[in-house]
Amino acid sequence: MLTYLFAGVYVDPISALPIPRALGQGNAYGAVKGDIYSAYYNPAGLINVKGTEFSAISTTTMLDVSLFNISAAMHKSFGTFFAGYSSLGVGSIKEMAYVAGEIAQVGSITNSNYALSLGYANIIFNSLEFGFVLNNFSTALDSSNDATDYSASAMALNLGLKYEISEQLALGLTLRNINGATMDYSDTYNDEIPAAIIFGTSYTKDIMGKDYNFFLDVENQTNGFETTLTSMGVATSVLDNIFVRGGLRGVPEGVNGEIKQQLKLTCGLGFKWQGLMADYAYYPGYGEDENKHYISVSLSLGESLDSAASSLRGEASYE
Repeated sequence: MLTYLFAGVYVDPISALPIPRALGQGNAYGAVKGDIYSAYYNPAGLINVKGTEFSAISTTTMLDVSLFNISAAMHKSFGTFFAGYSSLGVGSIKEMAYVAGEIAQVGSITNSNYALSLGYANIIFNSLEFGFVLNNFSTALDSSNDATDYSASAMALNLGLKYEISEQLALGLTLRNINGATMDYSDTYNDEIPAAIIFGTSYTKDIMGKDYNFFLDVENQTNGFETTLTSMGVATSVLDNIFVRGGLRGVPEGVNGEIKQQLKLTCGLGFKWQGLMADYAYYPGYGEDENKHYISVSLSLGESLDSAASSLRGEASYE
């Protein structure tokens, strides 16, 4: 229950998770295919995962916030199966209150959040792909100054569709938290789990003999901040196994008492050797924010390097 950070909105481990492969291209991932991380953006993109793939992310950010994720996807003739575990922990947050007319620390707060994700994707017909991910969220808030510990859990369903108009152009649609799940701590208090409708596009253009992949996402948040965010990015390969990404990420920020979109620059790199891929993203700080660096590692079994540069079209994993 991170309401002391974002009032009334549950900051779940998945929404807060910085995924370098996506973040490097502005977090525009709504129409990407063949990638294990599609499960967290548009589950329909899981269908093109090759063989079995594993990934892991671990990082610590501001306010002593630690995030961890491990995921696995397996492609079979009858579809792709996915499982993921994410955690978000907040520790050593000062609990402040008025004491004798002055603000003073009266204790500390720790918060633990977990998400277990299970998903599946398959082709409906022709070039139309479908996928879903069911997320089981749980949270616990402990205060050293309060004998009452708060906890809650809920299940939220994400649905995704992706349609490949051609080898160069694909469209994606994601419905996040379609069942409107909330984290209910008591009969009178709850946090909203982020819900949104996301439209994504990917387009591949041959420029001077090299494929450039352009991505655009428009996200309409239907609860919480209730704003529209636009993110865009581009990715290409420098060599057969080195990839470069850049983008603009739309994030909600308070401006003069209102929540508005702010575009923030991102960039990233990827390196692939056989089935092993490492991704890096740089997220420049703004104002008092510190510059942030993120790294992830994924392993795909049964995949060869020879195919890495030959199928860039909308496929962020560069299979």
